[in-house]
Amino acid sequence: MCYKKDKWEDAKDALTKSAMVIPMYCLKNPDGSTPENWTERTDRFEVPPRPKVINLPNGQSVPVAKDTMDYFFALNDEIDCHAQFFIKCLKVKKTAGMGDTISGTGWVYHTPKK
Repeated sequence: MCYKKDKWEDAKDALTKSAMVIPMYCLKNPDGSTPENWTERTDRFEVPPRPKVINLPNGQSVPVAKDTMDYFFALNDEIDCHAQFFIKCLKVKKTAGMGDTISGTGWVYHTPKK
């Protein structure tokens, strides 16, 4: 998520909240019910392999660390960016709309500057 920093607040919170919608697309129980501790069931998710570096169109390279899922970088003097790797559902209940939901959630929680 990249944004003009003179028009928008920091996007980290918005991006984190958008990542939190992913589990709703994962199957929770074989019958589709939700167990009480479904957020603790790490056997239903995986972190896909990540690159060692994120190469940006402007020639910048952002190193990827194994102990974090989110990254901040300034694209230029006017634009800041946050990038986040998302967990992967091992079994999804639906895929249609997932990208729109992630983007929409990020947009809803990204606060414009007054």
